[in-house]
Amino acid sequence: MSPISDNNGLVISTENVNKLNQFREHTCDGIYPGLFRLGRFPALVGLNRFYNIEFSGTVPQKLLFKLQAPKGFIKVQVRYDYKNSFAVLKNDVVVDEMEFNNQLRAVPALTGSFCGENKFNTIQNSLQFTIQKGCTLEVIPRNVVRASIRMQWTFYEFFAAGGTTNFVDRLAGSLNIHASTIKVVAVYEGSVIVAFEIFESGENDD
Repeated sequence: MSPISDNNGLVISTENVNKLNQFREHTCDGIYPGLFRLGRFPALVGLNRFYNIEFSGTVPQKLLFKLQAPKGFIKVQVRYDYKNSFAVLKNDVVVDEMEFNNQLRAVPALTGSFCGENKFNTIQNSLQFTIQKGCTLEVIPRNVVRASIRMQWTFYEFFAAGGTTNFVDRLAGSLNIHASTIKVVAVYEGSVIVAFEIFESGENDD
């Protein structure tokens, strides 16, 4: 096993904290492993629970998760220490990120109803997803622009004026792009801050 002080550690936590090491790699480049093979972090988990995963070093750009269990699911959160946008793939197919709900005025919580269900928490800069029994998920970076804008409105005024629908239409018109390439991922107070993504044409099509 490689020591956690080598920045290869992974922490899985609910109420308790579990620190995991990857299998030892004898070739190192300074404090980092030589990266001649994939780091693997096997762990025993309780089903139907929510887990935070934190790395003691830089969070990898690509991650692979598999739940080997006779039944059930787990919900996972991965916090990133850098800004990017990530896609969750099941069987090499991108699973759509959960949509912002104007009625709830938030992205709904994970339900655990299907493998690959996912959402991005902009405030915490974390990706959350559900993985079910026998399912394998891949997390990869995606080629989008993620940005946010602050407007001098109250939360109530923003939604009374059409909310995210009106925001997307106006932003698309000002940038001269199709509205389908814009996706709102969060709206929160301060006065009103809207976080959104701009996709390449066709990438966000159903």
